[in-house]
Amino acid sequence: MEEIIQSSREEQGQSEGTAASMPKRMIGASTLHICINEENEADEIYAGTISGTALEETHEFASMQEMALLIDRLLDKIGRPQKSLADRDFKSDERKSTEYVGSPKLYHESEEILAVAGELATFDVIFQTRKHGTWQGLVLDTDGRRIDDFASEIQLFELMRENM
Repeated sequence: MEEIIQSSREEQGQSEGTAASMPKRMIGASTLHICINEENEADEIYAGTISGTALEETHEFASMQEMALLIDRLLDKIGRPQKSLADRDFKSDERKSTEYVGSPKLYHESEEILAVAGELATFDVIFQTRKHGTWQGLVLDTDGRRIDDFASEIQLFELMRENM
């Protein structure tokens, strides 16, 4: 079987490792491309950027705490995955929920987002759900290989630290 695949590639003028033989990598609307550019291990502070196909612009963060708040805001803006808990504020008794968006508007092509890399590390984080007031999903490396699943913000940050 491998011989058939190899001869087919040769007929098409492709070698095993060429870009033409590799499928084009795509990232979805609820995938955020997180680039880590700075690290201060003593304070466990990481700074970098977040971008995505469904985000108009790249957003900067200066700490893990800021990144957590930013991700929540960005997922609300994209409209998926939807929060399972409604936001509250102290100004009114009304609970606010964000609208689910089945097909968010895409502002960028996957290649454009994937072309940007962090100075220390780059992760593509696929957010699948937001149950119990936290995030669930999976983390991919720069080659699109699965690093691991996460069931909370803490697990996501631990995976990122371990793979920097």
